[in-house]
Amino acid sequence: MADTKPYNEILENVTLCFVKIAESGTKYKSEDREYSLNATVSKQAAKEFKKKFPKQSVKEFDNEEYETKYGISVPYPQQDEQYVIKLSKGHIRGGKEIDNKFRPQAYIVNEDSTLTCITTSRLIANGSVADVAYRVTTNEFGTFAHLEAIRITNLIEYKKSGALLNPFGGIISVVEEENKDVTEARKNKELMKEQQEGVPEDDEQDDDATDDISDDIPF
Repeated sequence: MADTKPYNEILENVTLCFVKIAESGTKYKSEDREYSLNATVSKQAAKEFKKKFPKQSVKEFDNEEYETKYGISVPYPQQDEQYVIKLSKGHIRGGKEIDNKFRPQAYIVNEDSTLTCITTSRLIANGSVADVAYRVTTNEFGTFAHLEAIRITNLIEYKKSGALLNPFGGIISVVEEENKDVTEARKNKELMKEQQEGVPEDDEQDDDATDDISDDIPF
């Protein structure tokens, strides 16, 4: 098959899962790294993609299996199965890093229809909706689609949960910032008590301060 000039195509209004654009991920059974995402598309779109790119997989999940794997409701509830296309672009191959200017970009649509680049500033959570642009290349091995960019129309921002252990299953979507009035409440109470005890007995004291703290701390 003769090489042809690459060109771009777009998958519109797809649901994103497992987006690795801010930071690349390791390829399966390899030390190479790639930028990637999973795009959930309609059955018809999946059929058309598979016909054009027969060497790229389109995974099919029962609805229940899909919700268990990705932790979100099925995008196409009228279908008995959900169809997922993985798109990727190389980052590190054989220890050599691809020029950063060629990395896939992520944009969010503003109210005035302009775009803001959030490639390295935000993490994109499962269930976000976007248009996905991919680069079509053809060579002697076949025709392939490579991730080029995403234009997000509905962003669900992922917040890292750090080392939190969650015995209940599911996704921890938000971890609130530390409030030292809460985490250091006992310490502050003891400090207040020490300050009160250090004042001579004949000095007049306002007991309201310590009383208020005692009322607010549930132990």
